Parts: sequence; structure tokens; C-alpha cells
Amino acid sequence: MAHLLCIALVVASWSHSSGVQAKQDNGGDTVNMTILHTNDIHSRILESDKRGFECDEKKRNESKCFGGVARITQTVRDLKSNTTNPLFLNAGDFYQGTLWYSILKYNIVSAVMANMSYDTVCLGNHEFDDGPEGLVPFLLKMKDANVTVLGTNLNTSMEPLFQDITLPKSIVYNISGMQVALL
Repeated sequence: MAHLLCIALVVASWSHSSGVQAKQDNGGDTVNMTILHTNDIHSRILESDKRGFECDEKKRNESKCFGGVARITQTVRDLKSNTTNPLFLNAGDFYQGTLWYSILKYNIVSAVMANMSYDTVCLGNHEFDDGPEGLVPFLLKMKDANVTVLGTNLNTSMEPLFQDITLPKSIVYNISGMQVALL
């Protein structure tokens, strides 16, 4: 019987790759996997300097630019192709933080997240800033992009806008014969 390894996204607060080794109780077999994780991107779609300001050519030439969705996406692609059993996760707070979000709201966030190839994401507190009206269209776009959005601690039964949306409480991946659950 496969045992369940549960990984809570809120606990997995790494913002870089991390190797995880799980050991089954029934024989000592090990399963190696790599968790690639982001959170609190806050619509920082473009690279920036360490203070969050725009990155110009001078800063780029001095290697003083960080982040940005393109850099994250390429790094994840590279790591996924060179690691064992990778999962790419996000623990929320893609909303807010820049002019991108202030003007384009969920449209920019959903377009970017769909192209980043997340395996599973959950919602942060800022995804609720614009109420159900600002969250539901994002969730529908994530569904269209086949990105699993977990709703572990949500009860949306009283909100009419959520009638066509199902947010699973968990998802289970089979990683080399071991069940790995994300909550």
C-alpha cells in the first residue's frame, strides 16, 4: 500500500528548487523529487533591481537585475529537464504590486501564469482583493489552461459566482509509485 506524503504549499515556502526525499514505511524505498516553488510574485512580470525598481541597461550589464517571469519560466524549464520528478508550485499572491495589475487585473496574471506551466497553485490573500468578481474570471482562465488551483480552506457554496467552479481541496500525484498529496 502506497503511503501518502503530504506537502502543504504554505509550509513549502522555498522560492528556489529544493530536493525532497521521501521514504516509505514499508520497505525503505526512497523516491527523489524536486519541488520548484514560487510565491508572492505580486505581478512583478518584468525583472527589477533589488529594491523593486525598473531594470535598465546599466543595471543589467552590472548583473543587478533579478526575477521577472521570463527568467523564472526559463529557469523552471531548465530545472524540469534536468531533475528527477519535478513539481512546479505556487502558493499565491500573484495579484497586486505593480501597474501591470492595477490596469490589467486578472487578465495579465492569468495569461502569465498559464504560460509558466505550473503544476498546482493555491490562492494567496491578494487574490481576494477584488472580490469574487475579480477572482472568478482568473479561475476560469486557469481551468482553461489546465492549471490546478487548490481551494483547501475555501467554502464558496454561498457565492453564486462560484457555481460553475470547482476548487479541489487537494491533489494527489503518483511520483515513482509513491502518492504525493498537495493541500
